[in-house]
Amino acid sequence: MRSKPLARKLNQGSAEEAEPSRTPSEVEVRGGGGVWARDGGSVPRGTRYGPFTGKWVSEPLDSSYAWEVRVAGNRGYFDGTLEFSNWLKYVRSSDKPEEANLRAFLTAGQQVYYEAVLDVKGGEELILGPKEPLRPEIHENSKSGQSSLFFNFDEFSGATGEERSADRKHRPRFDVHKDPLGVSAKAGFSKMKWWEFTQGFV
Repeated sequence: MRSKPLARKLNQGSAEEAEPSRTPSEVEVRGGGGVWARDGGSVPRGTRYGPFTGKWVSEPLDSSYAWEVRVAGNRGYFDGTLEFSNWLKYVRSSDKPEEANLRAFLTAGQQVYYEAVLDVKGGEELILGPKEPLRPEIHENSKSGQSSLFFNFDEFSGATGEERSADRKHRPRFDVHKDPLGVSAKAGFSKMKWWEFTQGFV
């Protein structure tokens, strides 16, 4: 039986792969709902947890346990409904952005992580802001002034593992050029003016 990775705490900027672990010692999932910083503990700003474990699907079983992902006009869901060891899915979101102390983000490696945007004191609940579709975050290559983002669009179409394996060599590549107005990163892939699509292979 294949073991499934559980979310764990990562140091900011860490590129480590996830490995099985328990809920981090500084947080707890409460029976009444939500994830809380333990009394006497805290979650410092910049702390990252993840990855959020789940399955890529075209429609989620339960949208409250799933993230909608959009990339260049493609839409899919990362569904954690059946991942019972995924404690991150129990983090609640608020309709009020000012109540949020966590943010969710999608890496170019197609993984979802949570990051504390404020210090969370013991006894306080970890809260995400309004649940909006995720788009991959882009980080500029300091040497070239460009960033490349690789994404396999079959993941969003609900393709099976066999179909994805057969097409693994053909992944679209986006070359991202500097945006003089700083708009494209905020707008995601909806503003193609600053993005040049080229077919590449990885």
